[in-house]
Amino acid sequence: MATNLIYFSLLLITLGAATGAILIANYLRRSYPVNFVQSLFYYVILMCAFGVYGIWGLIFIKVILTEVTLSDNLQTMISYAIPFLGFPFLIMAWYMYLRFCYELSGSKVGRLASVSYFFFLLFFLIVLGWSIAQKSDEVITMPGIGIIYVYLVLDVLLTAWGLIFLIIKSFKIKTITNVPVRNYVLLTAVFLLLKIISAYIYYLFPASIPVFILLFFLAVVIPVIYFYSQKDRFIVMNKSGSELSSLENMIARYGITKREQEIIKEVCSGKSNQEIADTLFISLQTVKDHTHRIYLKIGIKSRAQLIRIMQLK
Repeated sequence: MATNLIYFSLLLITLGAATGAILIANYLRRSYPVNFVQSLFYYVILMCAFGVYGIWGLIFIKVILTEVTLSDNLQTMISYAIPFLGFPFLIMAWYMYLRFCYELSGSKVGRLASVSYFFFLLFFLIVLGWSIAQKSDEVITMPGIGIIYVYLVLDVLLTAWGLIFLIIKSFKIKTITNVPVRNYVLLTAVFLLLKIISAYIYYLFPASIPVFILLFFLAVVIPVIYFYSQKDRFIVMNKSGSELSSLENMIARYGITKREQEIIKEVCSGKSNQEIADTLFISLQTVKDHTHRIYLKIGIKSRAQLIRIMQLK
């Protein structure tokens, strides 16, 4: 009974954390049309999808299997098959994370690196699938190492790849905001280390698996929260390291939404509120509401000030 309560509480906590991370990432995606923000959003979505399907799905299946009489071999194969089917989520999630790290540092993941990445992981996925289908415990479990450790090794290697590239660039390129970037790298590395430690503890004490599950979700959520808290300092640069345009600079600094961007452009073109409403197919009151929020965010009181600010930047 106590164990069920622990897992139920953990389920609520992790689902809440995943939902929060997705909402934050979605807000950033909608508010800041920058490539690395888009990549971060898809990384969060895919990693949380694997957490829900690959981890919690496996736990639910194990609960169901305890109520059904099946052979040990069949139960083992089913237990491996559930997280295995979730591995495509991980493959795409890690790739989006690499893109995020590269784009944040002002670079792009090269075509050769992308092809090599997918070739290696798809080949690995095929081998792993064949091993599960053959029920080859020697290949899958290698003295006591389960599929959770396969995930962990790949997670460490691919996350470290992105972080190392990011930290090297932070030392080489002066335009990168070094302090928040390095803090982000450190925070992510700490959670990666905690996952490694929790996996080793799980190997010694299988009942400690809730700790690993919690850390899996926190490793996604906490860095996203930190990124959100430092968003202005991260987003105030573009891919080439040059200054953003005046509108992009305002988006980064004040959190201007897409609709507010449209309003600003129309205001700067000299249109009245009614003309803006007709152009954007919205009501006059909606235009006034958006304009008022823009003024509050920027700290101005008139459209003349807004136009002047746009001209000066």
